[in-house]
Amino acid sequence: MKKYLFLLILWPVFFSGCPSDSSDSDEVELEFTTEIIFSRGDYNAVGLTFDGLATDSDNNVHIVHESDNLELLYTTNASGEWHTIVIEVAGIEVGKYSSIAVDTQDNLHIAYFANTHYEPLGEDELLTGNLKYATNSSGTWQTFTLATGTGMTPRLCLDGSDNVHIVHSKLGASDLYSILDINYTTNITGTWETTAIKSGTVKGTDASIAVDTNGKIHISCRNEEGTGTSAEGGMGGLRYITNVSGQWTWQDVDTVKTAGHDDDIVIDSGGKIHICYLDKNAGLKYATNLSGSWETVLLDGTQNVGWNTSLKADSNNHVHISYSDPGTVLNPPGNGYLKYITNETGSWDITIVDTENAGYSTGLTVCGDNHVHIAYYVFEAAVVRGELKYATKPTLASP
Repeated sequence: MKKYLFLLILWPVFFSGCPSDSSDSDEVELEFTTEIIFSRGDYNAVGLTFDGLATDSDNNVHIVHESDNLELLYTTNASGEWHTIVIEVAGIEVGKYSSIAVDTQDNLHIAYFANTHYEPLGEDELLTGNLKYATNSSGTWQTFTLATGTGMTPRLCLDGSDNVHIVHSKLGASDLYSILDINYTTNITGTWETTAIKSGTVKGTDASIAVDTNGKIHISCRNEEGTGTSAEGGMGGLRYITNVSGQWTWQDVDTVKTAGHDDDIVIDSGGKIHICYLDKNAGLKYATNLSGSWETVLLDGTQNVGWNTSLKADSNNHVHISYSDPGTVLNPPGNGYLKYITNETGSWDITIVDTENAGYSTGLTVCGDNHVHIAYYVFEAAVVRGELKYATKPTLASP
């Protein structure tokens, strides 16, 4: 039974389809190559990855992903060939929503969620678990529990001194006041500390994090203010949070209630913020303060498109986004495509990277030589086979 449950748990309780809309983007052909890099065959699922891709100083690829055998998996081509190991097996489910970063010494840092139990919430159940962290900085893989009762959809980034910064959300029904608090965990003082950002007031899901050259934190999330404190529940929309002023402040960038899902954030070399996200009633959206104030644009209004976004900027500050047009898990179903969009030509250009049961989850990075790398999950429902797949291409900025 767990083989079938694996596909069902890909999508949080707030997941639903999105109607179609128009888009000013042009469909273009770009030179992606794709390959399956890890599979266990029929009736096995591996490869579920969210923001789980990074490259090192030699442009080797490092990917963390989840299996239906309750494992945190790690796949790399650092030896010249693709190789996969198991980092941890534990709990009800481990490795969910894993996020990876590479430090200045090419050590790896991974944040992930371990689902430990379910708590009753009315007639339903709400999963609860812990924020976990893995690193090979000692020369061997070590795993740690950083915070209990929290850690949902963690995103990890490193500052210029290789300090770790993680944003995550709290689940569990034991304290409805703190449910969906945005929590921030860091080791910048030398010990791990977790704090809630304005508990009871600032709430969110799908939070993403970036750190600027001054060590200040920038967070995007779907605004769930009101959850646990009002009958109406979350307000919705895209919210931006920062401690640039020395204390936590926030702005509502897109107040459309259906906006803010599956967002990702990046800071370019000029210190400007870029955020991509899904508006369920519109499609893939993009927000930036490049002009000095927040502006939003619809990038891809195709029906059911814009889930599982992953965003990076290249050396010319062009934006690259991978995202999914998911297949049969949606109602109505999408196409099962992995899609990619960039503005490197001066206009927004869309590529359909893979049309074979692809795009259920994605992670993208742009490495030092300005090649785009995408890791993504492909699923064949007829034989319940999930696989880790990889796509790459050079950017216009590549040497």
